[in-house]
Amino acid sequence: MTTIAGTQQTVFDPGQGWAGDQYGLPETWTTGQGLTAASDLGIGTFCWGINGTRQATQAKGSNTQLAGFVVRAQSNPFPVGSINLGYSMVVPAQYSATINRNGNFLATIFVSYNAGDAINIGDAVFIDNVTGTLAVGVTTEPGYTQSDFQVIVLGLTDNSGSDVVVISNRNDFLGN
Repeated sequence: MTTIAGTQQTVFDPGQGWAGDQYGLPETWTTGQGLTAASDLGIGTFCWGINGTRQATQAKGSNTQLAGFVVRAQSNPFPVGSINLGYSMVVPAQYSATINRNGNFLATIFVSYNAGDAINIGDAVFIDNVTGTLAVGVTTEPGYTQSDFQVIVLGLTDNSGSDVVVISNRNDFLGN
C-alpha cells in the first residue's frame, strides 16, 4: 500500500462524548433552566436547588431539594478566561446552568467496595451529599442520597478514554 506524505494515516475513535452529555433518545425535560450556580457546579454531577432562590449548589443542605443532573450544553457560558484555567467542565459560580431532571446521560460513577468493585445494569445511582458526584453500592454508607436513576448501559468510553456508563430514570432500553 502506498501512503501519501502529510496525510492522516490513523483514525482514532472519538469515544461516546463526555460525562454530562445527553445520550440516546433526545427527549428530556429541563426543569432547572434559569438556575444560576451559587458555587461552581461540576458538569456530569447532580445539584441541589436552594429553597427561596433561583440558585443551585453541589452540596445538599437543610434548605435544598434535588434540582437535577448538570448537563453539558451550549447554553452553559464558558468565558475564555475560565476555559484557559481548565473550567470547561464546570459551570462557574453566578453563571446559568443547564439542569435536567429526567433523561439518559453519560456519567462517571464511583464504585463502592460494597458493590464488589463492579457496576451492573440496574444498579441504583446515589448522589454524594457534598460533591454531587455519582456512586453505586453505597446503600449503607452515610453521606449519600439515592436518586431515581439507574445504570442502563456499561462499557463505554468518553472522549478522553475514561470509562463512562449511561444512567437513566426513563427505563429506556438502549442495548448493552
